[in-house]
Amino acid sequence: MCAITGCKNSKANQPKKRFFWAPTNESRRALWMFAAGTTFSPKSSFQVCEDHFDAHSDFVNRKSDVKPMLMRTVVPHLNLESGGNVSEARSSRHNIFHVHQSCQTEPEESTKTFTLVGCQTEAIDIEATAETKRKIVNMSTSTGMSLSTSISSSTGMSSESAGTP
Repeated sequence: MCAITGCKNSKANQPKKRFFWAPTNESRRALWMFAAGTTFSPKSSFQVCEDHFDAHSDFVNRKSDVKPMLMRTVVPHLNLESGGNVSEARSSRHNIFHVHQSCQTEPEESTKTFTLVGCQTEAIDIEATAETKRKIVNMSTSTGMSLSTSISSSTGMSSESAGTP
């Protein structure tokens, strides 16, 4: 079953749809969970169906003889329910949250875990309502990440960056 809130696609009822496993990288996985509008245990596996990605811009190996693979930095961003944390309802603009992420991690000395040193995300074509922006800020607060947003009044474009506090 697709992990996106409100999506009813599954391999059983949509056998021709492609499903993609959530990344194992902790920071990328957190963005996928955020887009899904739900939380999973850190070790759980979940999948998202192809309906939440753009076939023209989110994949590499788009040739017909090669199985398409998601680009490493892509986060589910299409057809997200209003109950989710990122998007507005399906009936409204559907491409409002496409994230390009660049993160840097450093290993902790005494453990095998990694600490997020810095993380930047760039949102493209965002025309979010105040409610959506509030949800994004709430997400950053609940994950312990800081989020700053700047909006250019002349272009209407928004850029956001997220990082550890």
